[in-house]
Amino acid sequence: MSASSCSIAFGYDEFYAEYLNAPWNKGLMERSSAPLPLPTQFSSHNPQDCCLLALHGHILYPHDERSTKERVKDGGSYGKTIAYRMQLFEDMVDEFNALQQQMKYLLGGAITITIDDGPVLDSFPLADFGGAAIVEAAPQYEADRKFLKLGQSGRLNHFAQEYGFANYQKFREFLELLDEEARRMGHPSYSAICVPTRYLEHVQRQLATDASMQPTLAELLQKRDLLQQQTAFTIERFVACRRAEKTPDFFVDVSEDGVIISLRDGPFASTGIVSSMHMSDRNAEFHGKWFA
Repeated sequence: MSASSCSIAFGYDEFYAEYLNAPWNKGLMERSSAPLPLPTQFSSHNPQDCCLLALHGHILYPHDERSTKERVKDGGSYGKTIAYRMQLFEDMVDEFNALQQQMKYLLGGAITITIDDGPVLDSFPLADFGGAAIVEAAPQYEADRKFLKLGQSGRLNHFAQEYGFANYQKFREFLELLDEEARRMGHPSYSAICVPTRYLEHVQRQLATDASMQPTLAELLQKRDLLQQQTAFTIERFVACRRAEKTPDFFVDVSEDGVIISLRDGPFASTGIVSSMHMSDRNAEFHGKWFA
């Protein structure tokens, strides 16, 4: 079955394949109550799906209103996305114009696309001259160009619409649903599962009230710098295997090399390390390796 349109738009199909390609991630996830949704079924407007992805390090949405506003500022991450997308379109136009100049003697003239303050495309059948991709991309370019002239409220609406929401108010309402879903899953908030330092603070407060977990609290504090580089799921599993009354069938630890995962039974019984700090960084270094 093919991946959903949301999976493709957010790169989740690629993340899912890479994440579960490391057998220790797969085995550890199967030993938890936080399974990733299938790429064929994932929806970016499903709060449960989005919270599960955030737990495992693939974060789609900003975790609060402040971070959203930071994204739409000049120089913010969304503004940079807009600028990059616009540059790709302008490069496409430059290549088209250069090709037209090379072919003008064969065509009896050259078609030139001019990008100025007016509409990018005129009414002539540009697609008939090899510009189909430009015709398809032009509406997005026009919308992106308007973004740069908008104030904060207009930019926030533009940002919300990029994610498929009618306006920023509807997007804020969805963020509230993410908080509700995170709490239903046993976590303090959506923000906490997106920001490792916040999740660690939550776990520390929990452990501090349990006398039997003081050794785990001491170890967590000792390894805090390493744990805060990992996902909320890794932190939760780190504590869970130390909280278990019986010897668990998995064990999680952290080192300078990454997350060490031991699976003690099943088809992937072994110990390995996942070296990516955050699974959603789509880093070329994302990989695992077997240990003897």
